[in-house]
Amino acid sequence: MAQLKKLKEQQNSIRSINKITKAMKLVSTAKSQKALKRLKNYKNYYLQIEKIVDDIAKDVTQKKEFKGTSFVIFTSDLGLVGGYNSNIIKIIRSQFNLRTDKIIIVGTKGNSFAKELAAKNIAKDRILTVASDEFSFAKGLSNGVRILLGDYFEKDLKIVCIYTKYFSQISFEATAKTLLPIEIDKNNLDSKENISAVTEYEPEKEILLNEILSIYLESLLFGYYLESITSEYTSRRVAMENAAKNGDDMLKKLSIAFNRERQAKITQEISEVIGGAEALK
Repeated sequence: MAQLKKLKEQQNSIRSINKITKAMKLVSTAKSQKALKRLKNYKNYYLQIEKIVDDIAKDVTQKKEFKGTSFVIFTSDLGLVGGYNSNIIKIIRSQFNLRTDKIIIVGTKGNSFAKELAAKNIAKDRILTVASDEFSFAKGLSNGVRILLGDYFEKDLKIVCIYTKYFSQISFEATAKTLLPIEIDKNNLDSKENISAVTEYEPEKEILLNEILSIYLESLLFGYYLESITSEYTSRRVAMENAAKNGDDMLKKLSIAFNRERQAKITQEISEVIGGAEALK
């Protein structure tokens, strides 16, 4: 009887959890669709900015020697997102130099890495954390870009962004992208839309490039933020879908175990009744 009660409690517990995971899946699906729509509306803009800057930068001599790297990483504020955060942290752990590098962490789930750095006596001015909600991120974006440009021009640090690149509702990947110095994408230069053929730049490209770097960084960072947010919701939807599926599988196994236990109990009681009847003869 105790075993039947235990199996019943486990079934009820899993059913309760399943209700939550299935509800979270529906919410994440709705949020991912909304985020994807915003990403599609914005993506053409920041890709065009990237093409223009690539076209300018190909004729400009950029810095080649650096003392370290200033990282921007995108994590989530909430959990239950599968490997979304751990994949980002894995990349930054493999690349971060404790002696020379700085980091801006977007999303509270990256704070664990910030605490890890703090425990190794990393100076506080080398670690900056920002919440990943859109208002907080947008509010701090201009100041963040100012800090990054200062790191690049004054402190001789490369600027690298680690974010989750969105491909589809089932495909997204943690990606490291060097923002400064500008890594020229040959696909942009070889595209059918040859920007140089239809554009005249004033003033000279070197001066112009330095003037538009803040716009370039703001555009790309906000684009990567949208990519990361869309990937986060998609990752949470996939995680909740898998959790609900696993819960259904566990319920089936528990149901079989419960029925077997109950059948064994009934069989035992029948045997006892028959045995008692036989003894009375």
